[in-house]
Order: sequence, then structure tokens, then C-alpha cells
Amino acid sequence: MTVRGLPTAARSLVLDLIVPSNPVPWKRAGINKTTGKVYASRDTEAAKQLLGLLALEQVKRPVEGDIRVEVSFFRGSAQRVDLDNLVKLVWDAFNGVVWVDDHQVVELNGSKAIDREYPRTEVKVWKLVR
Repeated sequence: MTVRGLPTAARSLVLDLIVPSNPVPWKRAGINKTTGKVYASRDTEAAKQLLGLLALEQVKRPVEGDIRVEVSFFRGSAQRVDLDNLVKLVWDAFNGVVWVDDHQVVELNGSKAIDREYPRTEVKVWKLVR
């Protein structure tokens, strides 16, 4: 089977996760003046820890090799949020937990929408076998 002329990789589901809370974008809190390192806000760190802990319930060891990610963010309000900052938080949370490093992600399908009744983050991760 091919998609857009490219062979489709076989895949195995590694993670199927729904986090029932308002998605949090990665947000910078500041820069360390000594090291120049950017550090994340408290909200970002708390959301990152929650995602990582929930992922650990399904993934016992970080997966090696190529990864496909589908992630959908359903926000509880129309507040403007960049999709790339929502994705960045997931990447940071899953580094060393779901995958060894986010450079392994070779396919991404991401979206954001509003759901005032049930804000959440839905993530599916597959290991690709090429």
C-alpha cells in the first residue's frame, strides 16, 4: 500500500492516551542569566509531569526507532494558543518516557479544536517498522 506515492510503513501501537484536562502549551518562564538556558513555567512543568506519568502507565520502556504521532488538543475556551507550543509540551513530556528522543518522530498529525464540555488531549503513538 502507498500513500501519496510513498510506501506505507507497518506500525504497532505504543500509546493510546486521553488526558481529560485543558491542554497546556509549552510556555517559557525565563532565561537563566548565568547559563542562558530557557526554563519553562510552573504550569508547563506540571502539565509535562502529568503527561509523562500517565504515559508511564502504558509504556514501560522508551521505544527506539521511527515514531508516528497523532495528537489532538481540545481546548475549553477560544483563547489563542499556538499548535506548535501544545505539541512541544507533549514532545518534552515523552522524551525518555515514550521514546528515547523526539528526533525519532518522523510522522506527525496534529490538530486543535474547542470543546467547552470536555477539554482534553488525545495522543496515539506508533512504532514504525520500515
